[in-house]
Amino acid sequence: MDLSKGLLQVCDKTIYASKMGGGLQTVKMFDNADDRVIGMTNLNDAKLEKDQFFLCTGIILLGGLAKTDEKTRENFGAVDFDRLKAPMFNGEYTFKIGDRVLIKNSSLQDFNTEGQSNVKTGYLRLENPKFIEPQTEVHFDLDFPISIEEKYVFKVALVGAITERR
Repeated sequence: MDLSKGLLQVCDKTIYASKMGGGLQTVKMFDNADDRVIGMTNLNDAKLEKDQFFLCTGIILLGGLAKTDEKTRENFGAVDFDRLKAPMFNGEYTFKIGDRVLIKNSSLQDFNTEGQSNVKTGYLRLENPKFIEPQTEVHFDLDFPISIEEKYVFKVALVGAITERR
């Protein structure tokens, strides 16, 4: 194994994606048509690179209003991400890796950290860490009972450890 031979190392990593939710009831945070663009996502095609393994130990979900409805790096880069607005906690999320469902139709209330000073805003620590294999598509979908206001941007961050070549 490359790890035992010293060819790979384990590093802390946050995998993220930002998506505009304006007018939608379902927001697919990772898309296989996405390219890595700073401020929007750090994955190509919603997949880890070859030979990268990721252990997800937590998830952060934040939101904020963009200045315009443009889906650009500059517009998303200017968003002041914070805790989701209260009505959004009535929605649900599903986390899948390839065809494997890891978390299904769970309440977005999981990300409500209001009044918890010892936890990062919007952070959910996973009781059972999730393993993501190389070249496997990541899916993180948000579903809401009502349409999201225009120019609202969501940011999901998968927190954990990844293997990297030395």
